Amino acid sequence: MSLFFDHAEWICDRYDLESIRMDARVTTITDTGRNVEVDTTRDCITTRWCLLAVGHGRSFTYPEWATNLLSSNPVTHVWDPTFDPDAIGETASVGIVGGGITATQLATTVAQLPGRDVVLFARSPFRVETLEANTDWMHFSGVTEKLHAHPPASRAREELVTEVRYDGTIPPYVFRRLQRALEQGRIELERSEIAVATEAGGTVVTTCQDGSAYCFDDLICATGFGSPYDGELFRHLRQQSTLQTGYRGAPVLDDDTLRWMRQNGTPSRIAVSGVAAQQVLGPFARNVIGAKRAGTLITGFLESELDAEKQEVEL
Repeated sequence: MSLFFDHAEWICDRYDLESIRMDARVTTITDTGRNVEVDTTRDCITTRWCLLAVGHGRSFTYPEWATNLLSSNPVTHVWDPTFDPDAIGETASVGIVGGGITATQLATTVAQLPGRDVVLFARSPFRVETLEANTDWMHFSGVTEKLHAHPPASRAREELVTEVRYDGTIPPYVFRRLQRALEQGRIELERSEIAVATEAGGTVVTTCQDGSAYCFDDLICATGFGSPYDGELFRHLRQQSTLQTGYRGAPVLDDDTLRWMRQNGTPSRIAVSGVAAQQVLGPFARNVIGAKRAGTLITGFLESELDAEKQEVEL
C-alpha cells in the first residue's frame, strides 16, 4: 500500500496536478454540443471535454434498522466523509457492521488499542478471494465481449457484472489478520443480525435477532455502496433529455471511447470512468486496472479528435 501511495505522490508531482485542482463541488454539468459547462460551488467552467470519475457519489448502503437513526447521526458509515477513525475514544465500545474487506480492516485497526471493546457483526460466513473477479477480466480482451454482446446500459450487462464480481470478499492476508484478532480476544464476532438500534444518551443500544444486546459508543456501518448511478451528480445528468440512460439509470456509453451517448445517437463530450463504466470495462472498472484501461480508451479518442481538428485547420 505504501508503494502505491508513493507512486501516486510521484505522479502528482510529475504532472503538477495540485496546480489544477479546484477545491469545489460540482453541482451541474451540461453538454452544449461544442463544449461542456461545469457549474461548481465556486465558479462556472466551460471546457471542451469532461471526464466523470466520481465513484459511487456518496451512495451508501445502510441496514434497514439504521435508517431511523440517520437524522441524529448516532450511526456512521465508514465511507461518509464525516467519519474519522481517529476520533474513536481509546476506551470506546465499538460496533462494526459488515463482513467484507472494509469491515474486517476497520475492525482489526480499531482493535489495536487494548482498551477498546470491538464487536464485528457479520451475519454470513466470510468469503476469501485474492481478487475481486477472475483474472481473465483484467486483460480487457475477449472476455469483455461477453458484456458487449448485450445492449449498452442493459439489465443483462448489469447482471453479468454482478455475477462475475466477488463482492463482499476478503483477501487472504486480511482474513489472517482477522483470525489472529479473534483468537487473541481483541474482537468479538457476532453472527446474529441486528434487529433494532436505539439511541440512548450518546450511546447506541442494539438488540439482535437472537435476543443478545450491546451498548456502543460508536456504531459504524461498513455495508458497502448503493448503485453507482444514484449519486447526486448522476441523478442530475439523467434529468438532461440530451443524454441516454438505461437499466436503473446506467449511462449509455460507447464501448470504444466511454463517451456518454446523446439521445440522437451521437457521442457527447462527457466520458465516464470508474464503477459507473463497469458495463463496458467489467468487474475491475472501479480499481487501478480499470482506471488504466479507461485512460487508454479516453486518450485514444482524444488524440483522434485533435488530429482531425488539425487536419481541418490545415485545409
